[in-house]
Amino acid sequence: MTLFSLAWKNIIRDTKTYIYYFANCVFSVFIFFLFIALAGHPVFKVIDVNSAMWYILVAAQLISVCFSLFFITYSVKNFSKARGKQFGIIVIHGGTKKQLNQLIFYENIVIGLGSIIFGILIGMLFFKIFSSAAERVISGVELNFYFPVKAIIMTIIIMGVVFLLISVIAPRLIRKSKVVQLIKVEEMAETMPKRIGMYAVFVISTAAIIVGLFATKYEDIVSFFLLPVGVVAVASFMCIVVYEGIRFYIFVSKSKGSYYQGTRLLLMSNFISKIHSNLQLITISAVLYGITFLSVILMVSSTEHVEELVRKQCPSAYLYTSWDESADTEGNVELIRKTIQDEPGYKEIKMQFWTNDPESNYGSMIMPVSMYNQIAQFLKYPNVRLQGEEALVAAGEVKQKNLEIPDVYQELCGQQGYQLKKTGTQQNLIWLSGYLSETTVVSDEVFQKIEDQLAVKEFYAFDVNNWTSLKDKTHDLYQYFLPLRDKQQATFISDYTYYESDRLEKDLILYIGSILCFSFLLGITSFIYSRLYSTMEKECNYYKNIVKIGLSKKELSKIINRNIGILMWVPFVLGLLFLWGGILVIDRSSVISNLSTGVICTVIYGVGQALMVLVVNKMYKKKIMEGVYETSI
Repeated sequence: MTLFSLAWKNIIRDTKTYIYYFANCVFSVFIFFLFIALAGHPVFKVIDVNSAMWYILVAAQLISVCFSLFFITYSVKNFSKARGKQFGIIVIHGGTKKQLNQLIFYENIVIGLGSIIFGILIGMLFFKIFSSAAERVISGVELNFYFPVKAIIMTIIIMGVVFLLISVIAPRLIRKSKVVQLIKVEEMAETMPKRIGMYAVFVISTAAIIVGLFATKYEDIVSFFLLPVGVVAVASFMCIVVYEGIRFYIFVSKSKGSYYQGTRLLLMSNFISKIHSNLQLITISAVLYGITFLSVILMVSSTEHVEELVRKQCPSAYLYTSWDESADTEGNVELIRKTIQDEPGYKEIKMQFWTNDPESNYGSMIMPVSMYNQIAQFLKYPNVRLQGEEALVAAGEVKQKNLEIPDVYQELCGQQGYQLKKTGTQQNLIWLSGYLSETTVVSDEVFQKIEDQLAVKEFYAFDVNNWTSLKDKTHDLYQYFLPLRDKQQATFISDYTYYESDRLEKDLILYIGSILCFSFLLGITSFIYSRLYSTMEKECNYYKNIVKIGLSKKELSKIINRNIGILMWVPFVLGLLFLWGGILVIDRSSVISNLSTGVICTVIYGVGQALMVLVVNKMYKKKIMEGVYETSI
């Protein structure tokens, strides 16, 4: 009998041991194939390779590969640990390390090939369903069914490489283990980890983040590493929280004597005997929960507030300005007026900005308070009153900080005997974000003294109530002004253009992100159940002996409930803490608040987690009860 045939017979005859490892591998291939097939749809070929959406697709593909590699590696580690006794017996009966490694390699190759085949087949069955769902999520995109040849080839190649790496790595997980350790791997208790390692990782990663934030000279390089280092810092912090929480609970409960009451001693002693594995499981799950929860909320919030975000960046539905004297300004303005003047809520305004640089249409501007109040009335902003040397500074970009009076206008007014004093700021924009710098608003008295030293720039703004529904009219105007823009004669800007592109981009982000987050959530549950399943035989033997000395079914059920509760609710709560910490930090610099979306999603997360806990608890308890009482009663 060859080693390959032995590997094949092991898989066929011991399906109970292999089934969950195989299922995890199939799930990884299924998610990867489904994502590649949808992202590779012909409708997305129009995406520019330098656009944000293209980078999103590439980044999502890399994330899906990394997740599959990590997920499968974790699964094979649990799988190898569960089969430690079998490996030890093979070595005792004369098997060399080389033969053992080859056997494990062949088993993983067979499982990998089977997973790729079944994952692609299942992915093809669900492809049409997910395509239909994508059409509803991504507005204006028709995802007709196509045969994803490229996705199949990419899945075979990339996942084939992943399984090949796993097949090479898997033998190394037990290569250095002694024969006795392999045989008794399920009976050996894990020791409490030392604090110094966890604290060292946390301090070093945190220090690296702090240094990176101040390393402005190498900002591009440092920013690339901040995210993974941040994940390491969060993971080590969560590990410390769980570890210290366990020690604190044991200390307090022992001090009060409650540690030895009821089933607490059995629960905690069993939990501590697998402390390394449990800490690893809880930390990984908590980090994945936190990243997934926060990502979903940010994606949902961005798609829900596209219209609001666009209006904050450009407060008028249509904008027009001429760059060159050859442009027919009056005719162009009249064309815009005739196109949309019959729409509800139509209004227009001619804005005048003044600058010390007549050759530039950008940069810092200045205007009298009378002009500003006309604009404020048009945009429904509060009017302001300025007298003497008082001045107001209006932002030119969303969330612009450090709004100050430019030196050039301070000097210009100083020549007339005025020392401008900033009495307020206006964070709401009066023109397109990023088009102009800050605008200094001064009293009419001061402005009259410096007007003859300034050049005036005229801008036109138009607004209607139903601008999000004016697709055809906006498209016609855009096509008319496109040649003028190319000739650098005039600019026509519409909120609908930004709205349409932003909505498509954010819908795509939501859909792609939802697939990844969905796989993460299922992966977390699979992590936990695979970990429980890999130690199920040990747990059954452990509880069988305790049942013989008086442990009742009710008490055993309580222990199982609490064990599942710790492994699933603790990382969930830590994930929520990570979520809300992230929301509070992001909201400080975000244009749109995520608080309301966070509250709603938190409730949904809680309900969903409760259902998953019930399912996992019911499945695991049933298996344990069957294993314990099969021969005990």
